[in-house]
Amino acid sequence: MVEKAKDALGGYRFPKPDERFGVYQIEALIDEDKSGRVYKAKEDTSGKDICLKVLSSELTRNSSFIDVLRIQMQAAASLNDPGIAELYEIGAVGDIYYVATEWATSGWLSQEIVESGKFTLSDALEVIIKCAETLHSAAEIRIFHGNLRLNCILIFPGRQIKISEIGFAAAVRALYGSNNL
Repeated sequence: MVEKAKDALGGYRFPKPDERFGVYQIEALIDEDKSGRVYKAKEDTSGKDICLKVLSSELTRNSSFIDVLRIQMQAAASLNDPGIAELYEIGAVGDIYYVATEWATSGWLSQEIVESGKFTLSDALEVIIKCAETLHSAAEIRIFHGNLRLNCILIFPGRQIKISEIGFAAAVRALYGSNNL
């Protein structure tokens, strides 16, 4: 269990690598922003690698946020679009909320660009087209990403591209306005 202590990102201490967090074993901190921290974690029952976004208490102090987040992200997941990262669950350990999604087995677009040192026009067009198709599919049911960035574009074997966090930014903006991400 994660002990509570003061943290700069929202009032409690976030889990650290090698700690347990509910049914997850935290393996590595991947990213951090105003909305929380993203970890690579392993789920106990399946042993599956997952992407675990632990939300800052700044976001979750409004109880309506989790309700809106569930509606937005579950609606996006219901599309069964191959370009949307799979949503496993939105849950909590105590009063610390998280979103568990599919792990990017081949990495993130940002990581690919840095590691390869190149990103051709052909590569860019491939990613843009795949992302546009997925975003269009979501927009048809009025679900929007709202904060698409390189770390939200996941890469899987065979150059399959998926977008994570569809609906997340919309939930933040719906309750807190546009300057909170």
